[in-house]
Amino acid sequence: MAAHPVEPVSTRRDLCRILSVSMLARHWPLWILLAVGLILIPLIGDDFGAQWDDLANAKIGAAALRVYIGDRTYFTLPSQADHGPFFFTLSAAGSKVVGVLCPEWRGLDRRHVMNALALLVGLCALYAVCLRFTGRRAAAVATWLFATQPLILGNGFVNQKDAPFMAFFAASVAVGMYAADAWAPPRASRAAGEIESPATTRRRTGVAWAWTILVALILADLWIVGWTRQAAQTMLSRVYSGEVGGWLRGLFLLVATDSYKTPLALYQEKMTTLFLWGCLAFTLASFAFVLWSWCRVSRTIRQATRTCLAGPYPLLILAGVCLGCTISIRQYALLAGGLVGALFLIRARRRSLLPLGLYGLAACLASYATWPFLWGDPVNRFVQSLGRTDAYRDTTVLFRGQVFESGSLPWTYVPQLAGVELTEPAVVLILVGCAILAWRVRTREGNPLEQALLLIWLVLPIIAIRAVGATIYDNLRHVLFLLPPAFVLSGLAVEWIFSRLPSRWLRIVLTAMLLLPGLVAIVRLHPYESSYFNSFAGGLSGAADDYYLDPMCITYREAAGIVNDVAAPNAVVSAEGPHDNVAPFVREDIKVVSSFNRGRAAYLLACKRMLFTDFSEEGFVVRQEITRDGAVLARLLERVETE
Repeated sequence: MAAHPVEPVSTRRDLCRILSVSMLARHWPLWILLAVGLILIPLIGDDFGAQWDDLANAKIGAAALRVYIGDRTYFTLPSQADHGPFFFTLSAAGSKVVGVLCPEWRGLDRRHVMNALALLVGLCALYAVCLRFTGRRAAAVATWLFATQPLILGNGFVNQKDAPFMAFFAASVAVGMYAADAWAPPRASRAAGEIESPATTRRRTGVAWAWTILVALILADLWIVGWTRQAAQTMLSRVYSGEVGGWLRGLFLLVATDSYKTPLALYQEKMTTLFLWGCLAFTLASFAFVLWSWCRVSRTIRQATRTCLAGPYPLLILAGVCLGCTISIRQYALLAGGLVGALFLIRARRRSLLPLGLYGLAACLASYATWPFLWGDPVNRFVQSLGRTDAYRDTTVLFRGQVFESGSLPWTYVPQLAGVELTEPAVVLILVGCAILAWRVRTREGNPLEQALLLIWLVLPIIAIRAVGATIYDNLRHVLFLLPPAFVLSGLAVEWIFSRLPSRWLRIVLTAMLLLPGLVAIVRLHPYESSYFNSFAGGLSGAADDYYLDPMCITYREAAGIVNDVAAPNAVVSAEGPHDNVAPFVREDIKVVSSFNRGRAAYLLACKRMLFTDFSEEGFVVRQEITRDGAVLARLLERVETE
């Protein structure tokens, strides 16, 4: 097997190189895919229903966003320790922008746009990782194949936790890999006769970055977090009341001669004004100081800017920030940090101490800044959040016709589900790619380190999740982040096949054949692409008795439209799961209650496990079913009064 030439580690990789026009122009298939995605988002973004906990997550995101302006509602929410709110917060802010562009869209549809934009980030990350193992053609085909998976497209719109986590996890690994490449001694070149040693340049660059990070932290506290401001207000209150004496009390009385007849609120208002002016002055002075520290690395401002962007530090900091934000989506992102850290350790060895320190520091700061639950006691609270990974162990899972609890699934759960939820060409290519990777490892072709990391990315999370007892349910929803490395393997298979096809037209025809099953299924199942099962499971109709086809109950949007047409005025409708997700889609006079209160309901919406329940004894009969390919995804049942 012909090995794809691996670019040497010493090749320059920094932001200036990566973002150059010549580099970007070479990857036109990716830009076409992104353009298609940007066109598709406004066309179908308002077609999808609400995921099981969409409304609850939206409330978390809105509350987390308001934390930064002093609101404390977020800290009263019950699920702070389950996972971080980074993407919920980003979605809450971004949906406001989408609302300006599409004012007639619901908040749910606006959030779906943000989910889809995160998926585009994941496509870029997958393509970047593929380039580490294959050529551009194979990487493009693998990325297109990934994007046209019904499972990926459906979750990419409706799943506001796991799909963004998949995208940011892949981005963390991709940026981390390129940051490891970029970690090389900077070129020491100044004006003629003034050449400094690489050690001096590295030391000054490190010092400049240290000052930059420190100043950024101080500015973040002054303008956003507000710890210093709160401490100053608290101290003012204590000095005003006489709790604090000494020189502080004397200084206060010297300035505030009429404090005995002036209320505290007036002094607090004056302090706020002075504090804001002080923050402004400090900000200007700190910018000048940071610029001076970079000018010590390069004599002019232009050279300092170029040194800052062209060196290894920007990618390193960006990789750390990506990791920290991903941890603030799901704690499993620590695995991405482990992969990147191992790459640094093996490549740089003793020289990896500084980059790993900066990488970890940037990740910790990003997680801390984007997860308010950690504020105050970050270490203990993060450890507490890790203990929440085994929550919901009693959730029922239908797998191969048997009902399991989510905490006791068989080890074959993930690979077997991947074999039936991905399209047939993808499954075959991934298996062929596994064989090719094994051959490469055996013959020592390619980069053995990155090949090992690819296998670890694919296998270790499954072992870790099962070892710690983390719960998985709703089919592949929680392990979507394992699919990008699987499609890297499909890229290996595509490249091997392309190398044996001399004709360009044969390669084009093969690519079309690979993409066609996914595209056909997307058109046929829309907007329920996430319910896809391939022919290995007998299609949707064959999988109906073996798996939950719509575990997130996104069919309720269509079912609510049917209720609007048939329900009498002031009717009561019961729905399994979070019934609040149904309320936005029904008429204003219709009341929606949970399935536990269905005794007084005229209509019942059933999905997931309730599809297997007989409600005839309660007086309900099937009024209408929502189907795709002969399989029932949801039912609308109507109560029939008996005499």
